[in-house]
Amino acid sequence: MLAEFLLRSGIRVSVYAYGELPNEVALVASEVIAEEEPNALAQCT
Repeated sequence: MLAEFLLRSGIRVSVYAYGELPNEVALVASEVIAEEEPNALAQCT
């Protein structure tokens, strides 16, 4: 949808599916979210 909007607006961008990304594009997670361990004291209530 975004690519179609940009194309109609006259802005040309390259759009790739994940499997088509060039090797030069380095994907790095900006953040890793982990589930917190339950607090043992909180379970004693």
